[in-house]
Amino acid sequence: SEMEAHRLGDEAYLHKDRDKLKQMEETYLESVKYAHKCKSYKQMFTPYYWASRYFMLFKDAPKAIAYSRKTIEEAEKHCPDARRSYVDKLEDCAQYLKKNDKKWKRFRKIIITGENRVVRKLSRRKI
Repeated sequence: SEMEAHRLGDEAYLHKDRDKLKQMEETYLESVKYAHKCKSYKQMFTPYYWASRYFMLFKDAPKAIAYSRKTIEEAEKHCPDARRSYVDKLEDCAQYLKKNDKKWKRFRKIIITGENRVVRKLSRRKI
């Protein structure tokens, strides 16, 4: 399901197709539901990251902000470890939020007080 959403996102971007973008979003959300059912912890937060990236490409700031926040919030709850690629994804979202989210300072406090190892590593980066 997540791979299908990637393809839909690529098609949406290549063809500037908002209908495909909507399908992509729905498919990412569906993949999160499946992840919870089968306890695939990585997929409980990474689909939100990929959705945020596509909305960034489409310059849809409200959705990019929402999914960037959701990525970090869900990583705090579900991320299984603190490998660099996960921290990099969270940092990508945090940097976007820092530049585009009026509520960044308040949200940053959530990151600083995070308990999950991946969020603690994120908080040590320059965000």
